[in-house]
Amino acid sequence: MAIRTSSGNDDGLMAEINITPLVDVMLVLLVIFIITTPLMMSALKLDLPKAQSAPTGAAQRVVSIAINAQGDIYLDKELIDLDAWANALRTRANQATQDGVEELPEVQLQADVMGIDITRPLIGETTALGAAYAAGLAVGFWSSTDELRKQWQQSRRWSSTSTAEQRSVGYAGWKKAVERTLNWVD
Repeated sequence: MAIRTSSGNDDGLMAEINITPLVDVMLVLLVIFIITTPLMMSALKLDLPKAQSAPTGAAQRVVSIAINAQGDIYLDKELIDLDAWANALRTRANQATQDGVEELPEVQLQADVMGIDITRPLIGETTALGAAYAAGLAVGFWSSTDELRKQWQQSRRWSSTSTAEQRSVGYAGWKKAVERTLNWVD
């Protein structure tokens, strides 16, 4: 950096500063930074799982069941007799199962963990079906709950494939995992 006087004597300072050496130093630092930055970066290799979305084409089908005071049954606002009603519900339940074929591994896992059989009814809308049954009992369409029990049919059953020893070992491991997650943060 050079500083000069304007009159030629060394008493007064001139406002001219030569910044060329400063630019040179900055360029050298910039080159060093560009070269060393990738070397200082540490990367963590992650193998992320592949995401899958649920099928979007499966539309929910709403079934409307009504029983009036005279005991007439309406399925989707159409008057239908008892025999045709049961067949229509079975047909719709089978169609829904075929449209959305499901394996439900979580249900099989639950059967294995509990060591029990899990049963799914043919008509999955048990809340609506129960309301229809209650209304039918209230108006005298069905004479007793025994008559309603005869209407129930099984759609699918999952049986346990695990042994008692496998369930015991799995439960002990689960309890150990839960214990390790407790009180780990102060």
